Amino acid sequence: MADENITNGEVYDDAPVEIAVDETSDVASKTSALKEKIAALEQEKSQLLHENDVIKQRIEKLKSSIEESRTKIRIAEEKKQKAILLG
Repeated sequence: MADENITNGEVYDDAPVEIAVDETSDVASKTSALKEKIAALEQEKSQLLHENDVIKQRIEKLKSSIEESRTKIRIAEEKKQKAILLG
């Protein structure tokens, strides 16, 4: 246990890890593939955020339209009630 440290009950091995040359090229290949995947996911995230903003704007417009329609209906019903009372 000469190469290990104990911290908060956890055992850590601080011994250096040797990596063979063929492993580094494999790691570089995997790293490159992961970087490409990350870039693709970031692009997809950006597109989804844009779509989300567009949908939020549509929702706000629809809410406004609904409120406007409700106001028109309420005014029409008030006019109808006045006409009935005066009628």
